[in-house]
Amino acid sequence: MERIQLRQQEAQISFICGMLRRGHTPINNIGDGNCVFISLAQIVVERLLNPKRLERIQLRQQEAQISFIGGMLRRGHTPINNIGDGNCVFISLAQIVVGDTAKFQFMRQMIVRRLRNFQTKYDDG
Repeated sequence: MERIQLRQQEAQISFICGMLRRGHTPINNIGDGNCVFISLAQIVVERLLNPKRLERIQLRQQEAQISFIGGMLRRGHTPINNIGDGNCVFISLAQIVVGDTAKFQFMRQMIVRRLRNFQTKYDDG
């Protein structure tokens, strides 16, 4: 019995060393049958967080953004920066209606007031 346990431990150590040589992170699991899913999750996370991959993704996003802005300018549109806080529609409307993106809060207040004053007109029912 001790010999079998010793061979199992040696095999496990050999397996772990092989994983480390290949750049993988060995995972100690509790033997509940989820070891494959835990290992796959670890591999996916390692690949997703790979710095070279993240750098390529960022570069593609920057290129896409530059291309998008260039397309807007060629069509005569004005690209507007916003901070992604949910006010993009109001910022755009302020630019179109008033000519000033800084007036987005005013546009928001006017739209909210309209929705409140005419609730029945905008109800789904």
